[in-house]
Amino acid sequence: MKEKGFVSKAEFFRFAVIYFMDIIDKPFTDEDQRFEYFTDAVSDEVKKRFAGKKLPSLEEQLKDL
Repeated sequence: MKEKGFVSKAEFFRFAVIYFMDIIDKPFTDEDQRFEYFTDAVSDEVKKRFAGKKLPSLEEQLKDL
């Protein structure tokens, strides 16, 4: 994440939420189309940022919560 400019997981998810809020204002025909656009965008971003990297398990990532 640091390689792409994210200091932490929180910053990454903050970016995702801001991005989602920006696309809410775009004209879509329905909520399903808006949600599909958002999930595709997040999926593409995750693939670009973490391609070929081994991520820690979900339990390891959330153990501090």
